Amino acid sequence: MAVFYEPGIYQVKVMDQTMTTTKKAGHPMLVLQVRVLKWLDDESWMDCAQCYDRTIWLPVDPSDDRSQDRMAKKLRRAGWTGDNFQKLNMIGTTCEAECKAGDWNGQPAEDWDLILPGAGLVAADPAVAKSLNSIMRKRMKAEPSPELDAETVAEQANVAVPDGDGFEMEDDEASDDVPF
Repeated sequence: MAVFYEPGIYQVKVMDQTMTTTKKAGHPMLVLQVRVLKWLDDESWMDCAQCYDRTIWLPVDPSDDRSQDRMAKKLRRAGWTGDNFQKLNMIGTTCEAECKAGDWNGQPAEDWDLILPGAGLVAADPAVAKSLNSIMRKRMKAEPSPELDAETVAEQANVAVPDGDGFEMEDDEASDDVPF
């Protein structure tokens, strides 16, 4: 994938999610497909001229408390208030993510992650949700949920989703007509 976005903080909307395991170690992993909406310029949010989808990989090491703590904090910061991964549904959630300069197969790449406080998808595997519950459920119950008022919840539910070229398109307006 070519590098398009500069390193920084972005507002994203979760478009899809799945759970799987990492290839090498077999650790459970949450995978979020997000659409980039805005970027943080100093202290104000700026609309992105082009809104592309990106993937955020959130693996958790069952034997590493720090890995589990980071995942719990990231999910709380992203707005998830639950503790049961079998009921996790972040689709439609607007949250903040960080783009870092990365490397993939020796080529420059974007590396996306949910931010910690202060700072194509594979098929879903139901066994991973059970595994995440056994590893993370106590920690998710212990991690305080963010206080969301009714207005914030309504705003998150009603954020328009750009169609990828900076223009918003309603589902019923979608067309196969190519404008060139």
